[in-house]
Order: sequence, then C-alpha cells, then structure tokens
Amino acid sequence: MEFEPARAIGWLIHDGPVEMHGRMTVEPEGQDGSALTISVDIPGMVNPLDPLVVAESLRRIKELIESER
Repeated sequence: MEFEPARAIGWLIHDGPVEMHGRMTVEPEGQDGSALTISVDIPGMVNPLDPLVVAESLRRIKELIESER
C-alpha cells in the first residue's frame, strides 16, 4: 500500500489465487490541468484486458474526479 495525499496511491489486492498490483499518480499539467497515470499488473495474466472495459473504467474515474471540483 502506498499513499501520498493529492499525489499517488498504490494497492495490492488478493482475490483467491489472483493478485493485482495497482498504482495511480496525479501530476500537474499546464496551468489548470492534471495528468492521471494508472498502472495495473496482474502476475501470470496472459490475455490482455478488454479495451472496452478499460475505457469504461477510465471514463468513470474521470467523471468522479471532475465531480469533485
């Protein structure tokens, strides 16, 4: 687990035999923007994640972040 307020969060999830490592960072971009970087690693996963599922998850994250303004 990692946490830097307003900067980064990291996590490790165990769900049965599956382990997932994730990290999100936020960095200033321009005068009024932010860049969000998300990384996820699932050791042993052979098939890539469905791009439509990933796109929908990112859309929801963006919506949640923007609703906090």
